[in-house]
Amino acid sequence: MEQSPMMSVPVAGGRQMEPLNWYFIAAAFPVAVIALFLLGSILPPSLIVLLFIYCLLICPASLVIGIMESIRRRRGPVVHAEPKGMALYPSLIQVRVRQYSYAFGITAGPISLIVELALHVPILHAIIHILCGFLLSAISFMLCVSNPRRPSSIHRGPFIVFSPDHFEIHPLTDSSPTPIPWDMHPRIEGFTADDAAFFPCMLMHVSADGLDEDLVFDMTGSPMRFVLLRRLIDYFVDKPEERAKLGRPEGAQLVRSLLTAP
Repeated sequence: MEQSPMMSVPVAGGRQMEPLNWYFIAAAFPVAVIALFLLGSILPPSLIVLLFIYCLLICPASLVIGIMESIRRRRGPVVHAEPKGMALYPSLIQVRVRQYSYAFGITAGPISLIVELALHVPILHAIIHILCGFLLSAISFMLCVSNPRRPSSIHRGPFIVFSPDHFEIHPLTDSSPTPIPWDMHPRIEGFTADDAAFFPCMLMHVSADGLDEDLVFDMTGSPMRFVLLRRLIDYFVDKPEERAKLGRPEGAQLVRSLLTAP
């Protein structure tokens, strides 16, 4: 498979899910409801009901998520002062939304059955619609169980830790974190997109002294924008005298100030 071209940090950051994207999603669903109303005489009744319920759920949910993400971006990522260093935990909003979408898709079959029987649709049409509903349920179930970022597969620890002698990254589905000593002068070289059909992700490439190849990390769930992560890494690589603060409570304030600086 041909590798996708390397993207710079700002370009990759532009592909992260911004609060504005959630507002666009919330604004799009009223339009979708109007479209469903206009297509009511063409589409199967069960599909109309299914999509209408989906719109009713996603529209307010997207609006709430957008507001929460705007507040989080304004305040900056939460930095936890832990014994091993300054820890930042992953953001699981996108992972959970995707999982909930699969779970809702699984209900398509039962919803089709109930709606078609309740509306007394002609038997042949009802059978076709119900079969399509259960086909959608089967597809959603397969996506749900094959999703590499299922809640049961995600660790509960920090995503990124900054300590006096190293920093470490722990992608959601990795069994253990990868520590990179500051003395190896790690740098973010760029990002590539793994545009898998159903489970796309951004892969971060980190170079370090003594390594022939870059370290590659799946950044799904990153608690901060990529430009801020690069700022933190470059700061502590270039200023070794500041690293000792990462082992003390004052380190949390230092990291917060770097994350919120313009």
